[in-house]
Formats: sequence, C-alpha cells, structure tokens
Amino acid sequence: GSNLPSCCAACVNTRLFEYHATLRLRRNLRDTLQSRIAARLEAKRKAEEQRMWKLSKAHDIKELRDRLSELKSRTALEKMKIKQASSDLKVKSGTLNVAFITLKTKQTDSSTMHTNAMKAAQMGLMATTSERLKRQSKAVKQLCRLFPMRRAIIDGEKKDGHSDPYDVICGVRLPRGLDPHSVPSEELSASLGYMLQVLSIAIHILSAPALHVAGFGGFLFTCMAAE
Repeated sequence: GSNLPSCCAACVNTRLFEYHATLRLRRNLRDTLQSRIAARLEAKRKAEEQRMWKLSKAHDIKELRDRLSELKSRTALEKMKIKQASSDLKVKSGTLNVAFITLKTKQTDSSTMHTNAMKAAQMGLMATTSERLKRQSKAVKQLCRLFPMRRAIIDGEKKDGHSDPYDVICGVRLPRGLDPHSVPSEELSASLGYMLQVLSIAIHILSAPALHVAGFGGFLFTCMAAE
C-alpha cells in the first residue's frame, strides 16, 4: 500500500461548509458588536458634549448673574445719589424761589418808593421853583418901585422926527442902544449910576450874570417885563 494521505471530497466540502457557516456567524457577531460599540461611543460623545455645553452655559449664567448683581448694586447706588441730588435740588429750588419772591417784592417796593420819592422830589422842586419865582417877582416889583422904569418918547424929539422911545429910569434917560451920545452927559451919568445900582441889586435876586451885551436898555426892558 501507499503512505500518502487520502482525502474525501465530500468530507472536505462538509468541513468547508461548517467553517464558512462559523465564519459567517462570527462576522455577524463582530458587526453586531461593532454597531453596539459605535452606538455607545456616539451616545457617550453626545453625553460629553451635552455635559460640556451645560458646564459652559452654567459658567456663562454665573457670570451673567454676577454682572446682574453688580449692575443692581450700581443702579441702587446711582438711584440713591439721584434721590439725594433731587432732594438737594428741591431744597435749593425752594430757597431760590423764596429769594426770588423776596427780591421781586423788594424790587416792587423799591420801585414804588423810588417813584414816590421822584414824585415827592418833583413836587418839592416845583413848589420850590414856584416859591422862588414868586419871591423873585416880588423882589423885582419892589426894585422897580424903588427905581421907576418906563419907556417914553420925548416931545421935542418927536417933533424933530425921532420916534424911537427912550428907556427912562428914575426920570432920566438911558442911551439908545450902545450910543452914549444919544443923551446929554448929565443924564448919561445919572442914568448909568441908577442902572449900575439896579444891576448890583438884581443880579443877586435873579442869579443872573452881571455882564450884558444887549445895550444900555436891555436889562431895563427885562425888569419892566418882569414887573
């Protein structure tokens, strides 16, 4: 006989079929286990992501709460400051209103007093002026009685064609205008003496200037008009 092993095709096929069936079962088991592992890993990954998201949001919420608490404290402090400032402003406004009312009252009283004082001063001035004018008029009248003054036309000169009147004081003639030769020298000296005497008295009564440029008869005419 021969020492070579002998094989049966049917036996080989049977054994191959068994190996193939076992291999297919193990492959299915492997796929099943891989699917389970992948599902568990995916679930674990999602759970980890969710946990990290929760931690992040919790941290953000904590920061927001701290920020909110800080803002509340700051807002309360600002409200307190505003309330204090408003209270101070009300007090100052009240004081200012009282001062304004007092000032307005004093201004009205001052205006009234000023108006009354002006009216009183004007009335006093008018009364003083009236009294002064009365006294001046009385003094001038007395002066004119003491030194009679008038205007007259001399009969002889009227016949000669001179119709201009003379200013006469105490019965003697004053020169016409600035012409000292229009009257005799004796009348000129007498009339000018009277005139100087009247002038020296009248300037104190009328508070008038002592110098005149209206001629010899200008002041005499003024005194006659006042009389």
